[in-house]
Amino acid sequence: DLIGTPVSVNGCNQLQFEPTLEAKPTTNLADSPSGLDVKVHQSPNENLGSLSPAIMRDISLTLPEGMTVNPSSADGLAACTQAQSGIHTTHPTNCPDAAKIGSVEVTTPLLDHPVSGALYLAKPFENPSGSLIGLYLAVNDPITGVVANLPGRASADPVSGQLVSTFEENPELPLEDVKVHLFTGPRAALRTPPTCGTYTSRADMTAW
Repeated sequence: DLIGTPVSVNGCNQLQFEPTLEAKPTTNLADSPSGLDVKVHQSPNENLGSLSPAIMRDISLTLPEGMTVNPSSADGLAACTQAQSGIHTTHPTNCPDAAKIGSVEVTTPLLDHPVSGALYLAKPFENPSGSLIGLYLAVNDPITGVVANLPGRASADPVSGQLVSTFEENPELPLEDVKVHLFTGPRAALRTPPTCGTYTSRADMTAW
């Protein structure tokens, strides 16, 4: 048996947590199919002897009122089963390409290069959240062997009807940039509000 003196961890409340999020549709036309470009950024602190920023645990993005799921996106769209997703394992996802709705790029201070991946639509109600619209965010870096498969969900706010996408209990690892691009075209996942104007998204982010 090893015997030692326990060491306490202090100063967690001193960690900075100031991430930013940008969300932009891929078209400026009203009532039109649209992709979405989302960028989450958290500046690292690389000064020797200084405290690193707190690590993000949960993130929730609420899209503007009037932005809805594009009905045409269902044409030819498949779904990824939980077994294919690879979550809770170290295996790369095996989701079908027809279930892919977007691309992902992740930058972390732990690696000297970005890691790419994809966003997949999960099989309705047969996913970790049990939701109609489940999501899997999967990254796979063949250079380092890093694999991460994260479950998420999208739902409509019961009051405003706004679409809310959520990823919770994310890996306790530092991130610098996460870029998600939902595909464009007639079968894009989203549809813009019916009238032109200025619309605002809201993000809620929680640290570990």
